[in-house]
Amino acid sequence: MALFIVFAGYGMSAFPCGLIKGHRSIEYDRGELRDKRAVLERRAVEIRDRYSESNRKMSSRDQTRLFEIEEELRLVDRRERFLDVASGNVFLKCLSMLRPFEMALGVALCMLGFLVFLSLLLTNIDKAMNSLGMKMGYQLATRKLPNPIDIVLVYAEVIFPMDYVLFFGIALFFVLCVMSTLRRTGIWFLWIRMYRIRPKRTRPQGLLMMVMTLMLVILALNVLLYSLTPQYVTFGNQQYWGNSTNGVLTLMPCSTEAPLGECILSQNSLLLNRFCYKAWIFGAIYYWASWAFLLVSLLGFCVSTLKKRSSMLEDSMNRDDFDESDEELLRI
Repeated sequence: MALFIVFAGYGMSAFPCGLIKGHRSIEYDRGELRDKRAVLERRAVEIRDRYSESNRKMSSRDQTRLFEIEEELRLVDRRERFLDVASGNVFLKCLSMLRPFEMALGVALCMLGFLVFLSLLLTNIDKAMNSLGMKMGYQLATRKLPNPIDIVLVYAEVIFPMDYVLFFGIALFFVLCVMSTLRRTGIWFLWIRMYRIRPKRTRPQGLLMMVMTLMLVILALNVLLYSLTPQYVTFGNQQYWGNSTNGVLTLMPCSTEAPLGECILSQNSLLLNRFCYKAWIFGAIYYWASWAFLLVSLLGFCVSTLKKRSSMLEDSMNRDDFDESDEELLRI
């Protein structure tokens, strides 16, 4: 659940905002590399001039600094060659023509992320106000507040298979958000970055860790979908004849307060409800974890909106790439 909170919570904002902002231009990156090269060469000249006049032996500290500068210069050279190849790549030029569609997709996913945030927020507020309490795992007998995504899925169930398509789209959106976050941050153990996730150059151990992370995230997604779409996941569009406030028989949506035998719960929701009833502590943990997911999503949105546009060179090549050939580094 913690992995889902961090990766999906941040990715739900960072992934759409990244599509809207796009990447910096190649010319802008070339200008930055030229400025960086000039600074590094000036520092190297200053260190060498310090010892060329006096014929003194270079200290170990300055030798380390000079070695780091030369390493940075080699990295700048490879990045410049990478940009030269990227500027003449036909595939990237064709992708630049699809930039308006990428922005439109980013706006659509941003709206979907807002609906997910709003639906989960309303469900949590409803649980805080009308649930059976912490000792019952914050279970809701009857839902009082509206849930936009839940309402759309319940009505879409009438048109088969529209609800399946929408439900699959929401689940796919979460998976893409997690993969986008993994692509940006890599695999970490506490404060140590273990593996980077990069196209065609990810280590096999990193791929295994990424797949394991996705498996755990999908398991946590099953629990979150119960809070995101409670009516659809539990009863769907089932209805029963019940007495209204004035004593007239009317069709009412199914809930846990329906007469016995009138409504059928889904197996997933039945298992989760029994589990939270028998071990209420897990239901309380899932409830507070959903609040943590909302908080991470909000922080991720603030970071994504304030962050500058990313570069094509980000995570494309680093110091640990010096053992690879230039041909592997220049593949796009």
